[in-house]
Amino acid sequence: RFDVRAFAAASIGQVHRARTRDGRDLAVKVQYPGVRASIDSDIANVAALLRLPGLLPRDLDLSPMLAEARRSLHLEADYQSEAANLSQFHTLLAGDPRFALPDLHPDLTTENVLAMSFMESIPLDALQNAPQDQRDHVASALIELVLRELFDFKVMQSDPNLANYRFDSRTGQIVLLDFGATLRIDAALSERFRNLLQATLHGTPEQVRAAMMQVGYFDTSTKPAHQGAILRMFDMAMAPCRMDGAFDFGKSNLPAQVRDAGMVLGSERDLTHLPPPETMFIHRKIGGIYLLAAKLRARVPLRPMLERFCD
Repeated sequence: RFDVRAFAAASIGQVHRARTRDGRDLAVKVQYPGVRASIDSDIANVAALLRLPGLLPRDLDLSPMLAEARRSLHLEADYQSEAANLSQFHTLLAGDPRFALPDLHPDLTTENVLAMSFMESIPLDALQNAPQDQRDHVASALIELVLRELFDFKVMQSDPNLANYRFDSRTGQIVLLDFGATLRIDAALSERFRNLLQATLHGTPEQVRAAMMQVGYFDTSTKPAHQGAILRMFDMAMAPCRMDGAFDFGKSNLPAQVRDAGMVLGSERDLTHLPPPETMFIHRKIGGIYLLAAKLRARVPLRPMLERFCD
C-alpha cells in the first residue's frame, strides 16, 4: 500500500505513508522531479541578483558562501547521502534514551527516494503547555546535542527547522528527522570553538577577541569600530551562558536585541568581512535551537552544561 497523499512536506520533496508486502510500516520521502538538475542554475541566478549595483558592498566576496551552499544542496538532494547520515547518527546516539531516530530501509532507498520506518509522534511545539520540567528536559537535551555535535561528533545536522524535531508521547523521546543538511566539522575548527568557549567563560576580553578572530568573526583588516560592534554583539549573546542559575528562554528578549544590533552593523557599507561558511552554518543551528527553547519557554542552566565541553 502506498498513500499518494503526502502526510508531510520536506524541503525538496514530500513524505508518504506506505506498507510493504512483508509488513513494514514506512515513511517514504520522494524528491520533487528536477530538483537536483536545477541547483547549479538556481545558485548562479542568486549570485547574479546579488551582484546588482548597490545591493551589497562592492568588495564583499560571497563566492565561498555560494560554493558551500551549492555543495550542501547537492548533498541534500542525494538521498543515498542522507541515508548514510541517518545511519551515522544512529551509531552516534546509540544508548542515549532521550532520542529516537527512524530506521533506514536501504533496499528501498535510492538517490531520489528515502525509505524509513514510520514513527508515531507529535510536533514538538505541542509541548508548549506541557509541565515545565518536561519542557526544560527537552530543551536541555537538544542544546546538549548541539554541543556534542560540535565538540564530540564533529558532524552536525545543520537544519534547525522545527519540523525536524518531534516528540513520542508514549516513550518521552525526542524524535530526530531529516539528516540531509549534515555538516562535517573540521577538527581544527571544533578546537577553535572550544577555545572561544573557554575564553568566554574564563578568559579576559582580549582572550575572547583573539579567539573570535581565530574562529573568523573578523580579521586584521576589519575596522576597529566594526570589531568593537561584533565584540559587543557576542558579549550580549553569551550573557546567558555566564549565568550561574537557569536562563529563562521564554522571558528573554535577547534575540530581538541581537537582531537589532546585527541590522545596524549590517547597514555599514564598508563592512566586507564574512565569517567562514562553516561558522555561519553552525550559528544557524545554534540560533534555531535557541528559538526552539524560547518557543517551549524552557528554563535551562547553561553554564554547567557548557563547562563540561571546555576541556
